[in-house]
Amino acid sequence: MILGMSVGAFTILHVISTLVAIGSGLIVVGGMFSSDRLPVTTALFLFTTALTSVWRAPLGPDRLRFSDLTG
Repeated sequence: MILGMSVGAFTILHVISTLVAIGSGLIVVGGMFSSDRLPVTTALFLFTTALTSVWRAPLGPDRLRFSDLTG
């Protein structure tokens, strides 16, 4: 159990937050290309990206990756 959820449920929540981060990031990049400021979408991107990073820690490392060494 992780934060009162099964490992499967926690993993699904982690994946959903990751997909939201990717989607909102793509929208923010599109806004940058069209010179539009998207403060709410940018905030959503930053929040879900941080949430994804924080939620990765309880899942534990399955192997050592290059990104683990470089941050």
